[in-house]
Amino acid sequence: MSPKRSPLRRLGSRTTAIWLLAGVAACAILGAVVPQVSLAGSGAVAQWQARYPLLSPVARALGLFDVFNSLPFLLLVAWLALSTAACAWERGVAAFGAFARAGSVSEADVRRLRERPQRVVPVAAGREDEALDALARSLRRMRLSVRHGPKLLSARTGRFRLLGSPLFHATLALLFLVIGLGRLGRCEGVLQVPVGSTVTDSAESYARANESPLCLGHSGLGVGASDLVFEYTDRDGVPRGASPVVTLYARDGRHLAGHHVYPNAPLRHGSLLVHMAGYGLAPVFSLESTGGSVISTAHAFVDFDASKASGTTPAGLEVTGADDSVRHDLRVVVPADRTPEGVVGRVPRDGRVEVSVASDEGTGPPVTLRPGEALTLPEGARLRLVSIGYYARLDVADDWSVYPMYLLFALAAAAVSASLWMPYRTVRALLADGAGGPELRAAVSDRRGDPLFAERVEAALREAAGREPAEKEESA
Repeated sequence: MSPKRSPLRRLGSRTTAIWLLAGVAACAILGAVVPQVSLAGSGAVAQWQARYPLLSPVARALGLFDVFNSLPFLLLVAWLALSTAACAWERGVAAFGAFARAGSVSEADVRRLRERPQRVVPVAAGREDEALDALARSLRRMRLSVRHGPKLLSARTGRFRLLGSPLFHATLALLFLVIGLGRLGRCEGVLQVPVGSTVTDSAESYARANESPLCLGHSGLGVGASDLVFEYTDRDGVPRGASPVVTLYARDGRHLAGHHVYPNAPLRHGSLLVHMAGYGLAPVFSLESTGGSVISTAHAFVDFDASKASGTTPAGLEVTGADDSVRHDLRVVVPADRTPEGVVGRVPRDGRVEVSVASDEGTGPPVTLRPGEALTLPEGARLRLVSIGYYARLDVADDWSVYPMYLLFALAAAAVSASLWMPYRTVRALLADGAGGPELRAAVSDRRGDPLFAERVEAALREAAGREPAEKEESA
């Protein structure tokens, strides 16, 4: 091993890979045990911090609330990617050399057959001229590719198995690269879509968004939620819980795709993925002028939260007058129904909404509204509660790397299959003069180590040499 290749071999060594995998696995375990912040909200993080106040500062300092974006995890993954690439390069160089030489017989191979054969079978009198031809026919029946001359024979099968391991490692290295580039170009965010409505996939529509450095912008498609089924059962009869029907529309209104969306069943269209993140209540308000005409309408998005006394999280709502000069900040609470089992995730039976109006002096007392009722704002306009419906909270991600990842997974599976189901086997035989006359000297190699293959080759050698299969000859 030359000094120049030593660092590359150390980087691609099995020991290095095991330690790196252990580090990545430890981060994954921490990410599963400690709640992670996300665009969908960090309520679980707040609850964990309240439950473990002494551990919270340590977890925050170590980045445990965002493990998969922390510097240690990213460095581990980058190191593992380089290690995999080095391993793929080293294995690839060796495998392609072996692939090119597969089936050939070198001078060293001939010397080993003469001096240290694995099997020696004396050839019966009169069989010298046809021994190799008979052996070739037997090996072809065993589905080996055979080449032979007057004195020398070589046979092999499973040549492509040699490329399985380097192809698998190269695919993993490419997978790291694709995932990294995909993250740099990923656009994602949380859309709040009232059931029965459609919103546009644009930056201003998102409640929370994360645009990576190479994000080219959002798709501009319409994202609609036409229905919300609380106890949805899929075609296989598996209950999936609450599931909205999500539909994508082109800019000209054409229907592009749509179906029930629930965990692990996103809506896909091109590079766009729409996941179910939850649902909540969506009270609809209308702002009316002093003359009674409707100036604007707006939705408040209220989430269920069993830790709150009301059973829901207060939602902020901003309403604007006709000339855009008067704005009101509102605080909306929808008290949820409760049972001994907990908060009922439905529109409350009494349909009650509490609205507080913020001003320079602070937030005013809550005013209770039911559908159809209104409160008068300071400048005389009226805020009316039209209805209380539902909204679907959707995680929308535009990531071009999804389909290349699927392709790489398929290539990795094909490489593993080739390694498992296409064993590389070789047989080399030499017709040589021994002390007692002509004999077949052979070497058998089987990467899978199947004893039945060796026995079948032994039987073929004996048959070609004109010996009874039951006879046993001494092996050198």
